Order: sequence, then C-alpha cells, then structure tokens
Amino acid sequence: MKVILFLVGILTGLLFSQVVQPVSAESPIIPGLDASFKTSDGWTLTAKYMPAQKNEKTVLLLHGRGEAKEHWILLARYLKDAGLGYLAVDLRGHGDSLSGPKGKESWHKFRANKRQNDFENMRFDIDASIQYLKTQGVDSNSVALIGDEVGGSLALKYAAIHPEIPMVVLISPGLNYEEVLTVNAMRAYKNRPVLLIYAESDRKSSHEAPLLYQFARLSAGDPNASLVSIPNLNGRKIAFYRPIAQQIADWIKNPVKILPPAVSTSTVNSTMISTATSSVALSSSTSTAPALQNP
Repeated sequence: MKVILFLVGILTGLLFSQVVQPVSAESPIIPGLDASFKTSDGWTLTAKYMPAQKNEKTVLLLHGRGEAKEHWILLARYLKDAGLGYLAVDLRGHGDSLSGPKGKESWHKFRANKRQNDFENMRFDIDASIQYLKTQGVDSNSVALIGDEVGGSLALKYAAIHPEIPMVVLISPGLNYEEVLTVNAMRAYKNRPVLLIYAESDRKSSHEAPLLYQFARLSAGDPNASLVSIPNLNGRKIAFYRPIAQQIADWIKNPVKILPPAVSTSTVNSTMISTATSSVALSSSTSTAPALQNP
C-alpha cells in the first residue's frame, strides 16, 4: 500500500510540474521556408526564406560574428507584418552552415589577416544568397541588405559594387571588423538610401558609426543618409529592440531621411524582448521608445 501511495505521489508531482512550467509566448524559430544552397567556394548554407507580398522588397539578413539566423527573429516578424520578404542566412561557420570544402568548420577557427581572411570570403555567401533569391523569382534590384557588425560591413561592400541593390541598413557599423574595411565601400556607395544604427554604449560603433555617416552623406547624398543612435542599450541587443525593428521595417518600405522625434529615453529595457537558449518572448510593456537621434 505504501508503495502504491509513493508511486501516486511521484506521478502527481510530475503532472503538476508539467502544468506549472512556464511556456514561451513566442516561438524561437523564424517563420519561413527552409532553404539550403551552395557557395561558389564550396560551403553549404542554410537559411529561412519568407516570400514578399506583391510589389514589396525582400530583405537579405546578415548576422554578425558568433550569431546565427535566429538573431533576426524579432525583425523577421516585423518585416513579415509589413508584407516584406526576407532571407535570413546562417553565414559560413555559423549556425547550421558548418559544412565547408574541408568538412565541418566553425568561425572560431577563421583567420583575418592580409594573407587569409575567412570573414572577407563571406562575400561569396551574399552572392549565393542573391542567386538563391533569383531562383525564387526575386530580382536583385528589389533586395535590400541588412547587416549587423561584420555582416553590415559585408553588406556595404557588396552593395558598393552592385549598384542595383536599392538600399542598405547597417547595425552597429564600424570602420574595420575582422579586417573587412568600410570607408572605401561607403565612398563607392552612390546615391542610394543608407541607414546606420548604433548604441551609444557600444565603445567601437559609437565612435566609428558617426564617422562612417559623414562619408555616407558625401557619397549617398545627405537626404539619403540617416544615422540613428540609441541610449542605454547594449549594441548586441539592437536587433531585439522593438522600436528599432518597427523603424527598420517602415524605412525599408519608405526610405526617407529619419529625423529625431521628441520621446522618452527612460524605458529602453521595457521595450526589449528577452532571449534564452530555448525561448524568445516579447515584453508585454507598451512604453514609448527612446529618442532616435540624427546629427
């Protein structure tokens, strides 16, 4: 009898624990179709593809070092809600894109020097992504590029030599990430909209983004260049910040110069989404966004 009661107690405890465990309100998986394609130098890339609505742009999303396509989980939802398409790629050596010409390879072993720059070679990943989109009926003149950190540097360099790319968004931009340089690329980026976004607490980007912005004003033209700074926010969390996700989606649809609105700067944390290894949940707060500054 005691054994039976003991077993009943265990089963009850298990059932109760399953009931009270918190469940994420949001899926950690980016919506879209699974995609896989090869680069010209032998890497197999994985991605998530969401087709755009009729006459809307498609956005190629390029993450930074150590990230993966899930870095864009919040922005992808805002793009989708706006009718925009996207291709979120695991760049070589990241996420599920670990199959290289020499077998399984990780970005941790990448080199960045004058003789060999594995990060610079990610330009082949952009080429392959654009080619994949063409197989889906998406022409490159309707593909906007968004990149974070070194992904932004690569996006800018690609757009500089592909004038059909209509616009670029650079998150946490710098002059030099992993020896991928951007000044000359910005000089070559002519007469197209470009949006630069950085966090004021980011020691590198907060100094270098304004400098790159000055080159953007000269090259792209002042009406085409916008610079957004965010106070009280870690630079690696920009992609998880709802006001910026909304602003990027709006800007892609209507890339006009961004002017600084007069709104509160005290509630940045309440408009972030929280992230964990197994779940991503949106904050329930509806506080106003921080001021978006434009020199």
